[in-house]
Amino acid sequence: MQGIDIIPFKKKYLPLFQEYIHTAFHRKYILAEERFLDWQYGRSGKLYLALHDGQIVGHLGHRDFFYKVYDQRQQIRVVMNLFSLERYHRTGVGPLLSRKVFDTPYQVLVSGYNNAAQQLYAHLRENWQEAGNLDRFVAVFNPTHPFLKSYKIPISSQKSSKQESQISIQDISKPDKALAESLDAFWKEVRGRYPVTIERTADYLWWRFFSHPYLKYSFFVATREEKIVGYLICRSEEAEGCPVARIIDFVADASAERPLLWHFWERMQGNHAVADFIFSGPLYRGALKDSGFSDVRGTEFENFPIRFNPVSYEKFIINIAYDISAPLRDFYITKADSDQDRPNPH
Repeated sequence: MQGIDIIPFKKKYLPLFQEYIHTAFHRKYILAEERFLDWQYGRSGKLYLALHDGQIVGHLGHRDFFYKVYDQRQQIRVVMNLFSLERYHRTGVGPLLSRKVFDTPYQVLVSGYNNAAQQLYAHLRENWQEAGNLDRFVAVFNPTHPFLKSYKIPISSQKSSKQESQISIQDISKPDKALAESLDAFWKEVRGRYPVTIERTADYLWWRFFSHPYLKYSFFVATREEKIVGYLICRSEEAEGCPVARIIDFVADASAERPLLWHFWERMQGNHAVADFIFSGPLYRGALKDSGFSDVRGTEFENFPIRFNPVSYEKFIINIAYDISAPLRDFYITKADSDQDRPNPH
């Protein structure tokens, strides 16, 4: 279609963008919130708009992150939020937006994409690959909760939760400069456990979790002799009366894996019906099983909702695609990556 322009979002377009979002989704959809837009696309990100006859008809955004890719440090472009109005699906809006975002020397990663996006992105990068789906582990705290009545509870065995005497766990509510310095030092020591993953510097953690404009995260830090040896970040969601505890990020040396998961279990079980952790890579599986979690593969919990507020039964996986030269088994990706963990008031 002639007359479609792709332009970067600017504050002067906010009222027009909000009107478009309210019409295309609903009035509480999070992308209409200025604070969220500033947070998600500020600094190293950008949101592009498709305009036709002065009206917004589609959008696509990205944010660039530093990743550890084996022995290198690379910038990776993470793509977010491809959408066009239904009546423009066959007019080239999606390809125009995608070409704009993919026009970068950086390699590109996308998660939680749909079939239309996958078919489109595959034409834009020579080495594009559908890498697979993130794995999911679930712990059931309250098997009699009405929300779980249609699920056969997986059998799990929790081994002794006796905490290693040299490790202590703290709940951090007010991060400070000293914590930032300690987290940076810890990441330098532990990053070798993860062949391919986002660089979890203190700067990244502050942006992603501590300065989030809407979501409140719990931050558990494990220390040994006053040095950080691991942390676990989680948050709570509730829908239809079912409170769910979700591990969003988890980084630890081998000695701190189980103490952090046991601490998470003790802190969450009294107020939640179920917990989950969605991730890729071989780490943590033994510790998760020892802590009462079960792999959902082959169980009815493969169809337990990922999206709450409101509950969605449309998609039960987080799929990953990219043009990075690495198999998904070498990646450590969690629900914190991309835009799969975000507020969705309804």
